[in-house]
Amino acid sequence: MLHSGVRLDEYVYTAGIRAYCEVRNLDGAKGLVARMQDEGDKVSAVPYNVLIYGLCKNQRVREAVDVKNSMLSRGAAADEVTCRTLVYGFCRTEELDMALEMTGDMASLGFVPSEANCSFMLDRLRKKGRVEEAFSCCREP
Repeated sequence: MLHSGVRLDEYVYTAGIRAYCEVRNLDGAKGLVARMQDEGDKVSAVPYNVLIYGLCKNQRVREAVDVKNSMLSRGAAADEVTCRTLVYGFCRTEELDMALEMTGDMASLGFVPSEANCSFMLDRLRKKGRVEEAFSCCREP
């Protein structure tokens, strides 16, 4: 396709990134994001979110944060999916303080954590003996 003069768009890149993530070739997915960025077209958060999810699912949440920062520097705004996915990633790696901080950041941006996010985070807090924090999270609007 590249040699035929057809330009790849955000949808094609997103499908490729997802495919790489599904086979756990996260470096391939990151390479495809880098290639997409080299194209110079402004894209939405969607392809980045796919990579962020793949990284978080594989407990590479620090790299996911780097992807989010790269996304922001390229002019794509983080959305609810970006934030929810990072909360999920921080919970998976048991970085609960970071998960709580990200939840606070979400609220300041006007985003609401999903029921699944809250449930996952509260369960992790409870298992770590941080029951009061878990109840506090539930009470906050």
